[in-house]
Amino acid sequence: MEITRGDCERDPMTDIAITALAHRDLDFNSPLSDVRAVGLIHSLRPLAGARILDLGCGWAELLLRLLEAEPTATGVGVDTHEAALERGRANAAARGLSDRVRLEAADAVATAANGTGGPVDVVTAIGVTHAWGGARHTLEAVRPLLRPGGRFLFGEGFWERPPTARASAGLKARPEDFLSLSELVDLAIGCGYRPLAVSVANADEWDSFESRWCGGLERWLLEHPADPAAGKVRAVADEHRDGWLGGYRGVLGFAYLTLAASTAPSAPSRWVHRGSTSGRALGAGNEASDSRRSWTADAPDDGGMETAYEIRAIGPEALEQLRVRDDAGRVPRPVRDDEGGSPLRCCLKRSLPGEAILPVAYAPLRRWAAATGADPGPYEEVGPVFIHPGPCSGPDGDGVPEQIRGERRVCRAYTADGRIKEGVLVDPGHPEAAGSIEEALAELFASPDTALAHVRAVEFGCFTYEARRREG
Repeated sequence: MEITRGDCERDPMTDIAITALAHRDLDFNSPLSDVRAVGLIHSLRPLAGARILDLGCGWAELLLRLLEAEPTATGVGVDTHEAALERGRANAAARGLSDRVRLEAADAVATAANGTGGPVDVVTAIGVTHAWGGARHTLEAVRPLLRPGGRFLFGEGFWERPPTARASAGLKARPEDFLSLSELVDLAIGCGYRPLAVSVANADEWDSFESRWCGGLERWLLEHPADPAAGKVRAVADEHRDGWLGGYRGVLGFAYLTLAASTAPSAPSRWVHRGSTSGRALGAGNEASDSRRSWTADAPDDGGMETAYEIRAIGPEALEQLRVRDDAGRVPRPVRDDEGGSPLRCCLKRSLPGEAILPVAYAPLRRWAAATGADPGPYEEVGPVFIHPGPCSGPDGDGVPEQIRGERRVCRAYTADGRIKEGVLVDPGHPEAAGSIEEALAELFASPDTALAHVRAVEFGCFTYEARRREG
């Protein structure tokens, strides 16, 4: 996250210098784990002989890992901050990559506008949309750089839930400064791309990123307690930490979209640029801009593709029954979720800190079987889920719910008689697994024998939600 103020030229501890201290413990300048990085690299394949361009590369860690993954690929990274580039060059030399990578002190916007001497195979731009004045301008600027079918790894923030005033203040942003995830993907499609994979930073990645950002400053303070700049550095660390923990934690998400340059005409986007961008910038590089962006809904686009399935939460009738007596015969008792973040199967959202939730035992096949005449037999399972103690707004739609998407899932298909047919692992970091829930469900529902599918957490096996074959 960038901190930009106008008086840095007059202060020996400039904001750029403070940012460099905050970055020193980070591998990436975004909420990105090693495991997710492997999955992102895998999503960009094939990389043999690829020409890769990293716009706003910072110290270019992801670019270097791409080159390590494919010995025949070459890369160029551009950024305006020489100190970050020097760090990247030193890392490249230490890893024997200097002959295949060039890190240049250049403006990303100008580089994209001037072209690269021919189309490239892969472009990466992580958290640098502020340099162009918004996501749309970034997507439009990158599209001409790519060969037909070329890949664009696009990292951008989005609202996981409507922002509170404290979240907006912590980010120095307005509610209209970010889209939802579905809106962001729709925007990319409207700008001439097809989404190959969608990945979202999880809570652990966010906490690690923010903790290490602040930790870099705190370590410097321990090392230089009497430095004249200590007060300024401490104030920056405290402001950033308060904005994170007291504001946007669990509200701002970060998406990694693997996009392909489409060769077909693009559908018109449902989102129209109105010109603005958020105050804080998060990403792999350090490009800066004072422009702002916002988005407002235009007329809906009825031309989108419909999936073969629809996602369903636990239905209202079942919820009423479960709140009185659950499927294990227990009378449930509500509990207070002090930390928040529990996945609620009634609305497919996460609980808020301090919210009351109701743990119940739930048999996900039981009511479906009663309605269809199926007999699951030994496949009827009962397990724990969380719901609201009383009526709630329900899910936002019938697509994969973003708030409880999760990192690793199992999608389990059932036949019309309630027997398990097959399962698909969803794990962006595993080369033999599906990269997204949508990919796994599309594979399962491609078979006419699949009547419904359950999406479950890998670690605990808990039922998360079901997908039914769409009628008609």
